[in-house]
Amino acid sequence: MKQYPEESNSQNIGRRAVKLFTKIIPPNWIEKELDGDSDYGLDFMVQYKDNQTNSIKYKFNVQLKGTENSNKISEDEIKIQVKTSTLNYYKNMELVLFVICDLNKGECYYEYIHNILVELDLDKNQKMHTLKIPKKNILNSDFEIGTILEKWAESNHKTHEDIVAFEKAIQTTNIESNIYINKIEIKEDDNSLGEIILKTVPIIEVEEKVLNVSVYPVTFEEYDLFCQDIGKKFSFLKNYEDKPVVKVDWNDANQYCEWLSDKIGKKCKLINSEDWKIISLNNYIQVEDNIYEWCEDGYGNEKKLKFGSEIELVDLNLKNLKISFRYNILN
Repeated sequence: MKQYPEESNSQNIGRRAVKLFTKIIPPNWIEKELDGDSDYGLDFMVQYKDNQTNSIKYKFNVQLKGTENSNKISEDEIKIQVKTSTLNYYKNMELVLFVICDLNKGECYYEYIHNILVELDLDKNQKMHTLKIPKKNILNSDFEIGTILEKWAESNHKTHEDIVAFEKAIQTTNIESNIYINKIEIKEDDNSLGEIILKTVPIIEVEEKVLNVSVYPVTFEEYDLFCQDIGKKFSFLKNYEDKPVVKVDWNDANQYCEWLSDKIGKKCKLINSEDWKIISLNNYIQVEDNIYEWCEDGYGNEKKLKFGSEIELVDLNLKNLKISFRYNILN
């Protein structure tokens, strides 16, 4: 009997995942499948077309996985294993979208690989890591990634000219405002712990009130300095020093503000929801679209969170949300 090539189960799953992915992606994604010998785990390079200008503005990469294994699929998430070496490779790349297709239901879900990396310790001596892709992140033809791509480009291509242009934009508005940066050296027992860089901008004056809030959320590096000083256990991924610290609970965020108040000699606190409403009317600070930020106020065991332009009330025991924070320096 003649022998012919057979399609393996993994090949079958991979082929069906590709068919599903290319069927459901937005029409303004121009996808190019990558060759297996040159992708190092990546499956597609996608060019993003701006529908308003009909121009190609950004590109990003996709790693695609398919699964039929019900053991990997729960009500809230899908689990998949990826090599540590592959994740280390992605860490130094431009934006990577991790997409997993549930071939039983014909649905695809996504997560930004750099969001996943924040939660992993790649320094551990293990060959594989289990990634959890939330099922609330549904990939379909209506999915809009343009804002994220724009933010990504801004955060990774900051030049001196960009910073100068940003400062001029602030200073030439009809509201009197300015950016100032203060480096404050912190010492204890004559041993320098490092510096805190305060990035604040007076936003707007309303009824004799000036909001003097940090331009960016507190970073991993800044939060780590606080933890070192008070002896609090904390660790973060290399190369994430200037990224917003995430998974910080409300009490720890307040403790950071109290610590910072003591260090700089001025009262610092979380921004309350009413002040966020003022800030949202004036686009003078960088607001992260993909993370939550704590508000100062709430009711008892429920506190408010800002996400985009929305304010939500959540239980303090809420876990696993990417919650960051920034502060207001009181005059």
